[in-house]
Amino acid sequence: MQLAIIQICVDARLDHNLIREQVSEKLANIHLRADSILLVNEIGGNFGQNFTKTLHLFLKEGADVIFCGVLHHDDCLAAKHKLRLPLEETRARIQDALENTGIACPIYVGSITTETNVLEWSS
Repeated sequence: MQLAIIQICVDARLDHNLIREQVSEKLANIHLRADSILLVNEIGGNFGQNFTKTLHLFLKEGADVIFCGVLHHDDCLAAKHKLRLPLEETRARIQDALENTGIACPIYVGSITTETNVLEWSS
């Protein structure tokens, strides 16, 4: 199974189906295809146990992680309360987790406009 894992915030206004569609488009643009796009949630889109445990579970099932991403959104309650880590810090933590399991795949970052759920990739 080809797998993409995307770290996002817990905010209920984020439409997972719309986000998955846009991630799928990004994958096609860089000539990748995932059988499954998993969105994992932590406050503020921070790196956390949800990402790590999801990664390890699917690796045990023989998945091939081909793409990861971190997406922040513009109207984030966690950011307002200074609980959200900088995007690049979360990206670095994901990269460390992947390297510790021997995975080398692209890790993109981006932002979501909360009102429309439109995703914009910055890398």
